[in-house]
Amino acid sequence: MRLPPRRLAIVALCCLVGAAATTASANWGADPAVRHWPQWPYPTSCGVRTFDPVAVFSTPATAELGSTPGERALRRFLRHPVIPWVPRHNWRLLYENGRTAEFVSSPLSSDPERAPESLLFERRAGHWKWTGSGPCLPASVVEGHPAVYWDLPEDHKKLTPETTQIEVNLGPGECASGKSQNKRAHPVFSELEGKLLLTIWLTPVHGAQTCVGLIEPPLKVTLPGPLGDRPLFDGGTYPPHPATARPRY
Repeated sequence: MRLPPRRLAIVALCCLVGAAATTASANWGADPAVRHWPQWPYPTSCGVRTFDPVAVFSTPATAELGSTPGERALRRFLRHPVIPWVPRHNWRLLYENGRTAEFVSSPLSSDPERAPESLLFERRAGHWKWTGSGPCLPASVVEGHPAVYWDLPEDHKKLTPETTQIEVNLGPGECASGKSQNKRAHPVFSELEGKLLLTIWLTPVHGAQTCVGLIEPPLKVTLPGPLGDRPLFDGGTYPPHPATARPRY
């Protein structure tokens, strides 16, 4: 059957709108963070298992269209999500085995207020079920320990090429019954493509602990040499947070 010109135009317009909607709802390429940080010295974690952030976030964010058991469980969940604010599109698979699958939404951010969502699914009694969720700031894992993020105090003196020491406020770590984070801090430096990363991890505490609010003075950290023209970043998360950016807490 041949359609009249006007109807052909309407059909063509609908096809264009549908194609645009499909394209807009899916992120078919790598996360923008990978373009800026195509290398990373540490594995990362959203709290359950570690993964290679560059490898994971270089893939298309289309896990909700996949065919693995975990991806099918994700698709079913997104049709009628228990959590109404989770995005319906642009998900990546962090890992999947025969019993567990974890996904993260897009795009990435080093700002806790803009953190993507993480969804965890587990296979129980032969069925895949959603078992947990939360914000995901992929934390660098150094020597088996997740890093804590840090910020310069708002009144910190301006960084210059001659800077050799800084003071940092540590972000929240694991519950430790009020034990000092400053005394357990281990600064680690690495350089990537002319950028200096400072990553800080804490000596872990053992046994049962309570969560106690902790207020400590800034931690003094000596740089491995004059800063020079290298921009300084917090390597505790992927992507890293610029030292000169607004404090996160």
